Amino acid sequence: MNRVSPQFPNTVSGVIFQPGAFTAVDDGQIWLTPDSTAYQAVYDAVNGWDPSGEALYYFNPATATSQWI
Repeated sequence: MNRVSPQFPNTVSGVIFQPGAFTAVDDGQIWLTPDSTAYQAVYDAVNGWDPSGEALYYFNPATATSQWI
């Protein structure tokens, strides 16, 4: 929810589907049937829980090919 700002698209959907923003969109995982963990994550995000500490960007050191951030 923290990417809904003037720096990014104007809607949650716009943020999620912004080209290159999320691997799960790029590789099609977003279309998998959600499980209870996915529903809980959405519920938590909509209700303001932000485990990222308000980060706008992140990288996974196990899969990232660059540490430019």
